Amino acid sequence: MNAFVLIGAQNSRKSSVCRSLTGCAQRSVREIKPAKGSTIRAYIRPTSLQETNTKPEEFIIEVMNRGVHTVVFCLWPHARLRNPHDFPHAQSYLDNFIAHGWNIDHVAILGQAKLPLGSAIPAGRISTFPETFLHPTNVSAAGIRAAFGWI
Repeated sequence: MNAFVLIGAQNSRKSSVCRSLTGCAQRSVREIKPAKGSTIRAYIRPTSLQETNTKPEEFIIEVMNRGVHTVVFCLWPHARLRNPHDFPHAQSYLDNFIAHGWNIDHVAILGQAKLPLGSAIPAGRISTFPETFLHPTNVSAAGIRAAFGWI
């Protein structure tokens, strides 16, 4: 599974940027054209997994049931306050996905999120967009689209 991840605190425009990137407002499978190669089918999850009370294991099953090889999703950098064990910080989600054989293709960090990503994700696969609040959503999405290698 190839994963493209948007990470940011609440109200950092993750969902809006995800919708602008993919044209997807709800959970759905969409086609995405990379700058190189053939069109890919991706499962899109525009709302943060912690926000929707989705455990890492549940999300793995959800994605596998979609019959795709690419997923685009959002995470909060921190754990859910009321249940941090079930809905942990972003690094814990990513570690879980990597342990299940997922390739974290690229991570976009939105806003001022502080995220000490582990060494399992090479630095070249992490892009930061600290000024997402200062730009229209489509401008932020254009930068992330380029970082993800999409048209």
